[in-house]
Amino acid sequence: MQNINVNDFTKEISSAWQGATINKIVTSIILLIVLFVLIKFVTKILGKIVETSKIEKSLKTFINNILKIILYFFGISIVASYIGIDTSSFIAAFSIFGLAISLSIQNTMQNLASGVSILINKPFKVGDSIIIDNIEVVVIEINFMYTKVKNANKDVIYYPNNKIAQSVISNVSEDEYRRIDMTIGASYECDIFKVKEAINEAINRNHNIEKNMNRIVNVLSYDANEITYCIKCFAKNENYFLAKYELTEEIKKVFDERNIQIPYTQIDIHLQK
Repeated sequence: MQNINVNDFTKEISSAWQGATINKIVTSIILLIVLFVLIKFVTKILGKIVETSKIEKSLKTFINNILKIILYFFGISIVASYIGIDTSSFIAAFSIFGLAISLSIQNTMQNLASGVSILINKPFKVGDSIIIDNIEVVVIEINFMYTKVKNANKDVIYYPNNKIAQSVISNVSEDEYRRIDMTIGASYECDIFKVKEAINEAINRNHNIEKNMNRIVNVLSYDANEITYCIKCFAKNENYFLAKYELTEEIKKVFDERNIQIPYTQIDIHLQK
């Protein structure tokens, strides 16, 4: 790697500036102004192109800023070359400076890269309900460094984008419908057919559950004190929680109507004289 001495680099700039004629200096200043105006014009056009694209707003700002930095860097390099400054040293110094910065903020750069990936690939968007770390949250903001979410308790949580990029995420908002998964226990003394019939009746009474979509009501397991039944049915995303809670209540009501017992832990004490 080429060694860059800061003092030598500064002397080179000073020497080039002192050796320049008045005409060259004036021409350099005019060239710099023209380049800056041209860069502003180009970035404005590119900005409009980016704005009309289907890219997230945060990513649009990032792209615009990167384009400006690149164009201004090349503009300054052109003027420096015209004055007589060795631009290879200038570029090398800029590269080393960029490398030092990137190493010092490695975690930040990882979050930034993950943020760009999220904004481009769009595994979720603002307003989506996602499940991450077995917690269901609603996305309220996507930035380059972190993603802002809110849980059921209205707590605002900030996830570093690098953590999200390395996690398995379930986006439950991508489909119009969401499946309700439940289990319920019933006594061994209750007829299996009657229990399944009662659960189906509870589903039919719930107007928030989709009746035209496949449902499953079957025996899941034979446990120590009860037979466990699995229930799988669908509701629209916006009705999911209401449908689930209503179904839980309705099952108990139908069980009571049909004398179906839900086992619970109890202790029988027998006293002998």
